[in-house]
Amino acid sequence: MQSQKDTSAQDAESTAIAVLAWLAGEPELLSRFLSLTGMDPAGLRAAAGDRGFLSGLLDFLMGHEPTLMAFCEATGATPERVGAGACAAVGRGCCGRLVMTAQSNIVPPGIVPPGTVPLDHIRLADRPLLVCDVDEVVLEYLSPLDAFLRSRGHELLPRSFRLHGNIVDSQTGEAVLDAAIKALQEDFFATQDEWQKPAELAVETLAALGKDADIVFLTAMPPRHAEVRRRLLHRFGLDFPMVATETAKGPVVRALHGGRPLPLAFVDDIHSNHHSVREHVPDALLLRLMANQVFLAMAPDPGEHIIPAHDWRDAERRIRAHFESFAGR
Repeated sequence: MQSQKDTSAQDAESTAIAVLAWLAGEPELLSRFLSLTGMDPAGLRAAAGDRGFLSGLLDFLMGHEPTLMAFCEATGATPERVGAGACAAVGRGCCGRLVMTAQSNIVPPGIVPPGTVPLDHIRLADRPLLVCDVDEVVLEYLSPLDAFLRSRGHELLPRSFRLHGNIVDSQTGEAVLDAAIKALQEDFFATQDEWQKPAELAVETLAALGKDADIVFLTAMPPRHAEVRRRLLHRFGLDFPMVATETAKGPVVRALHGGRPLPLAFVDDIHSNHHSVREHVPDALLLRLMANQVFLAMAPDPGEHIIPAHDWRDAERRIRAHFESFAGR
């Protein structure tokens, strides 16, 4: 007799396979998925039987509501079913995922998606808002992660714009399995204060911008590690409010901004986060900024609505220009 857990896992796998089959007939979306993951069609076929890959496939769908709804319309699936599959794929309940429906595509101000640290501690003034990712934007992430991995007999190889498949055993060169990568990331986040340091120019630039705008850090990290990250940021004088989330960032930014008639800038290194924010806050300035230049060189093209910033100095110039242009409307 199968357990409910086994049945849920099978449902998740069948849903992910259905998504993959649907994507095969959607060239534009398939191209976007390949760009975001750094995979090629051959690698896609090879990974089709890997549960970690299928989990990532469901995450891709859940992170962009128009894509989710297009899949549901084409296949007759419901957003709730896809969300439940995404939950089961990573072995946790739906409390850790945001399941959006056509009736709730915009999160009302103050309503925080599940899997997110509450926003009650954040008080915004009547001035512009800057929302920043932390890893690879405010703090270096990939270089410290590689140092951490090497201390544990692994290393991160810069072969494509992704972690999975590029973290290998230092002795054998074999790729580390997805389950082991998740465990390593968990250990890294738990000890991040021993490894991470600010990205170049981040501290002084944010201090300058903080004189004229509210700044909130929105970090893609399990909320259980939020306190360690707060202490780490405080060590470097980065005492701006922080929100940790495991869900799509767009709804969180929408809840933060609350539809105020004030300018908003969003800085991140991952394009899916930019797309999510644009879906929920169309007027936001979207900047891509990444500390690690080696991996940045392998990043997919950001697209017409996402502006690459070369460094924090360039980002500051673009943010201030956006704030000033908004004031003139």
